[in-house]
Amino acid sequence: MTAGTFAATAIPLFFLLWKNGKAKAFSIVGIVAATVMTFATQTSTSLLTYAAGILAVLLWPIRKTMKTLYWGLAAVLVGLHLAMKAPVWFLIARIDLTGSSSSYHRAELIDQFVNHFSSWWLIGTKDAATWGWDMWDAQNMYVSVGEAGGLIALIFYIVVIWRSFAKLGAARKQATNNNQEWLIWLLGAALFANVVAFLASITLINPEWHGLH
Repeated sequence: MTAGTFAATAIPLFFLLWKNGKAKAFSIVGIVAATVMTFATQTSTSLLTYAAGILAVLLWPIRKTMKTLYWGLAAVLVGLHLAMKAPVWFLIARIDLTGSSSSYHRAELIDQFVNHFSSWWLIGTKDAATWGWDMWDAQNMYVSVGEAGGLIALIFYIVVIWRSFAKLGAARKQATNNNQEWLIWLLGAALFANVVAFLASITLINPEWHGLH
């Protein structure tokens, strides 16, 4: 899964080479190789990350109205949360692109993370394994950061991502031509793909965080 997800996050970066003459050949090779790696893993995480990166690239024509899109999506999620019988993050449980995804586990992981807020918010916890079946397997980077360092660590982690998007947005507005703006947009697309990947994968693994000694 990790190899496929990494390949998927690289897709927008290969588009950076597309407009640079001889580099087009390398761009095509990179896109094809990353696509093969992504689909060869046969995991929903890598496939969703791949789709997120491509979607972000395709949103280029409406780049000047992205704030409207962000707030509209936020409003939809809030509305669904209020209307659904289960919390909105259980929409993740409905995503199964391969027929063998652990999507329900990932939704339940977030649910238990929220329900056990008092257990981890201060300095994290080593007792996540006791929250339920397979809860030691924190297949979510945001949950993993919270379990490792508490609420402050999670906030800082989210702020770093938010500030990265903000800096890219500011740089895009200051771009002097379309080529510069396109380059910055593709960096943002790669970052967005990583944000999606973090919902179902972790890059920091320490058994002690999850009670595995």
